[in-house]
Amino acid sequence: MSLAPAPLRLVRALDLAAASGLVRLGGRSFVVGDDDLDLHVYPDDGGPPLRLPLRPGTLPADPKARKRSKPDFEALCRWPGGLLVLGSGSTLARQTGAFVQLSPDMSPETAREFSLAPLYAGLAGRLPGLNVEGAAALGDDLALVQRGNGAGNRSGLILLDRAAAEAAVDAGAAWTPALVRDVRLLEFGTIGGVAYTPTDAAPLPGGGLLLSLAAEDSPDTYA
Repeated sequence: MSLAPAPLRLVRALDLAAASGLVRLGGRSFVVGDDDLDLHVYPDDGGPPLRLPLRPGTLPADPKARKRSKPDFEALCRWPGGLLVLGSGSTLARQTGAFVQLSPDMSPETAREFSLAPLYAGLAGRLPGLNVEGAAALGDDLALVQRGNGAGNRSGLILLDRAAAEAAVDAGAAWTPALVRDVRLLEFGTIGGVAYTPTDAAPLPGGGLLLSLAAEDSPDTYA
């Protein structure tokens, strides 16, 4: 495999600590952070950024307390009528999703929470170190990207029934293991003895997924 440099262009500077999910849509960049409760919206025209609360409340300022209580919103993808936000599931506090409705001009209007706890509990037997870090529509499936960082963990794709997931979101219902169509384990090689693991995903126009990878020498998904 040959590697070539990719040209980069600065679009906007962000006012959040960690951009864990990004969707470009309608002249805007929609961003979620893993230690934040808001969806951040950055217009391409340089206008002021917007924020939409994904859930009520505030997070502690203390870093350790913030890490324990954050919803860890990691995955963001396009969804009929808006955007889908998913927590990583790496702790019990991180098992919430949200649907963000968008207006015709692509500005966010409302956010509606739903539970991922039954789905994530069902996946725990197949992926003991559950750590969902990306999501993308893939044909009739919704592909969730499992980041297998940590000793003994594995990366992979969790393929869900997309139509059934859409129906659950419309009804405000919790996601359950019945949505799962397949779990496929993946390996991307190592560098310095540390495995490359996927951190986000985007659908390609002709089918398939574009993944971003990172090699993080951490002992588990929480650390």
